[in-house]
Formats: sequence, C-alpha cells, structure tokens
Amino acid sequence: MPKTKEQFELIKNESKSKIVKAGLKLFIEKGLLAASVSEIASLAGISKGLMYHYYKSKEELYYELVSNAINSSTEYMRAIFNLDRPPKEKIKLISRKMMDNIYSDHETAQYFVFINRFLITEKISEKTPEIIEIAYTPLKLTEEIISEGQRLGQFKSGDAKSMAMLYWSAIHGLCAHKLIQRDKFEVPDLELLEKLILKE
Repeated sequence: MPKTKEQFELIKNESKSKIVKAGLKLFIEKGLLAASVSEIASLAGISKGLMYHYYKSKEELYYELVSNAINSSTEYMRAIFNLDRPPKEKIKLISRKMMDNIYSDHETAQYFVFINRFLITEKISEKTPEIIEIAYTPLKLTEEIISEGQRLGQFKSGDAKSMAMLYWSAIHGLCAHKLIQRDKFEVPDLELLEKLILKE
C-alpha cells in the first residue's frame, strides 16, 4: 500500500532529526572543518545520498544548527525581558528554566556548548558577524535587567555588563559539566547562581 503524505512527512522529519542530532554531536567534538558528511550520515544511520537530499552541504546543516540554537535562546530571553515583572523575578525565571532544561534535556547543554565553540573557533562565513551579534542578545538583555534591578535596589552594585557576563559564564560552565558528567550531573543550589547578582 502506497505511503500517505503524512507518512512521508513523518519519515522526512525522523530523518532530519537523526541528521541534526548526529551533526550536533560531531560539530561539538570536531568542529565544522574536521567533521565530514560521511561521518554525519554514518552516525545518523542514513546514506550520504539521503543526507544530501536534505542538506546541500555540511555547511548548510552547520549554520542551520547555529541559527536555530541562537534564535531559540534569543527569543526565550526576549519573551522574559518583555514580561511585566520586576527584574528580580525575571532573573529567577531565567535561572530556573535554564537549570530545569540543562538537567532534564541533554540537548540543551549540547546546544550551549555548540554555540560557544562556534563563537570561539568558526569565522569562515559572511553570515558570521550577524550571527554573533544575535548570539550576544541574551547577554545584553540580562545586562539591562540587572541595570534596572540595581536602580530598584534588588541587585548588587557593580558593572552590569560584567555581572551579566559572570552570570551567563556560570550557566555555560554548568552546560559543559552536564556533558562531562551526564547522568551523574547534579543541579547546584539555584540560590548560589542568583547570589552572584541579587541582593540577599
């Protein structure tokens, strides 16, 4: 019996999901230049031909992963930033959501480490400056939240930009530990993270 349109769409989505997961893993481990299409296809359990059916090149897959990861985190931060809530509550929302995701979803940690690797090592595309600008949006929005919180007396005094950088450095570091420790990873007390910037 011929497959329905819905069945073909399901197969397509499953194949792309396998490619994305394989690409993410290999790009984290090797970077764009060292990872090959053959390795990605092999890890995904598909043929190179099928890989090329969905992506013209490994570069196309790579930049799709980068854009999706950065846009997703940026949209989430903008949503919290635009909430009609005090700065202190916004930071607590970010902290709890991030820790929940890092603990329960291995891919969240992978994407953060992937973004870091991209920002550190990959500067080979005309798209790169624009992507980097978007990637720093969460940091800039956090800086604005901290500045407003300082004005209201909810946050510690200090340079808001440096405090935002310290806050996100801690989160990125926890993502790296999640990938290293895997199932043994334990989420630290959220108050320790929040005490970096919030008044007691």
